[in-house]
Amino acid sequence: NSSATSIAGVVGVATSGLVNCLSTGSANITATVNSVTASSILQVYSAAHYAYSANSGTSSVAQYTIGSGGGLSAMSPATVATIAADSIAVDPSGKYLYLGSTGGNVAQFTIGSNGALAAMSPATVAAGKVSSIAVAPSGRYLYATDDNTNGNVYQFTIGSGGVLTPMATPSVAAGYQPVSIAVDPANRFAYVLNTGSSGAGSISEYRVGGNGALTSLGTATVSSGSQ
Repeated sequence: NSSATSIAGVVGVATSGLVNCLSTGSANITATVNSVTASSILQVYSAAHYAYSANSGTSSVAQYTIGSGGGLSAMSPATVATIAADSIAVDPSGKYLYLGSTGGNVAQFTIGSNGALAAMSPATVAAGKVSSIAVAPSGRYLYATDDNTNGNVYQFTIGSGGVLTPMATPSVAAGYQPVSIAVDPANRFAYVLNTGSSGAGSISEYRVGGNGALTSLGTATVSSGSQ
């Protein structure tokens, strides 16, 4: 079982060990679904009726189909071996899934027509101590926050087959221990939540260039209170 700590977008509520899926998004959950344990993040791709759960304790990702009534059923196989992931994202087309790990890499998968995951080649790409990942709404770029005291944001292009390639400038500076990233729906701006030293949190602001590269705005951080 896992502990609910945060929700990024509303995807569901845990009731008697069952997650009722509401919309596309991701969340940390408290639930047991088909006996999957050590589950940290749930990602739902509602248009294709599939859900995926990153299980950091078992270094696997669980895969489910979503029934007409919203219930989850494990696929066969129920899990796929991968990195010990702490974050998860599906691209807007529903064709690719990515996992971020504080171990220093991002795993990449294709999503088959039946929702089953298959590792790409290479299976992982190097990044920092990844605390969160986000795919731009355009589906062309992926960003990963590096949860170190001198934090960075790693930036990748997403190729036609979903494979990640580091940009010419592979990373840009963020604040102290960045923990979350979001890109606005118009693909113009990105925002990174930093834990901050001594609890003084901040939000780093970026402009997203035509090639997906992030550029810090004139006012790089704004106070967000204690984290």
